[in-house]
Amino acid sequence: MEDKFKLTPEENVFLAKKNLVSNIYTEAKIEDLNITFPQTEAILNGGNVPSLPLDTINTILNLRDAWHYVFDHLNDSVTLDYIKQINFWVSRNQSLKWGELRNGKVGIAGTDHQPLVPDPETTEQQITTITGQELSATELALNLDLYLCYNQLFWDGNKRTAHIAANAWLIQNGCGVLAVPENQIAQYHALLRYFYQTGDGEMFKKFLYQKCLFGLE
Repeated sequence: MEDKFKLTPEENVFLAKKNLVSNIYTEAKIEDLNITFPQTEAILNGGNVPSLPLDTINTILNLRDAWHYVFDHLNDSVTLDYIKQINFWVSRNQSLKWGELRNGKVGIAGTDHQPLVPDPETTEQQITTITGQELSATELALNLDLYLCYNQLFWDGNKRTAHIAANAWLIQNGCGVLAVPENQIAQYHALLRYFYQTGDGEMFKKFLYQKCLFGLE
């Protein structure tokens, strides 16, 4: 997979910030949260939306803070510790433990997939191997996304953590932004479920590449 976009880091940060509300909104919809775009925008602008559950509001604010972590650490390598920090912000006050690898078993609703309990040393080595491959920066970002989604390293917020970590890699390398369009969420879920069931992520990866990568026109 070739890089679809070749931006400067400054251009890529501009793109990510310009589409931040939209990206956070679709991440919330992927989690099946009952929220509208105007409500998401209001929360991110510091407004009060009393009709929404507190947990939903916290999810939006946590996504905001995870993105701010990426913007504040653009020169940091995307390592396991970096990804744990993203999960810390994504899952803060909403998980059994946040920013730490899970130490127990989890299942994924609607599938038979039961990822192994992650071993810290093995996990760190696997992430280093993924990001060190001689592939385009875009493909490395997508491989990282698939790895994090499939292995469910954390108690909660794994897809959100995966997408933001992949975006950190894309931004640092000027390769655009990864975001699932709202009209593609059903297809996203179907292909992700197939990936969980079979372990074959090629269709899911191709979908992300073709439908979910965006740059500056």
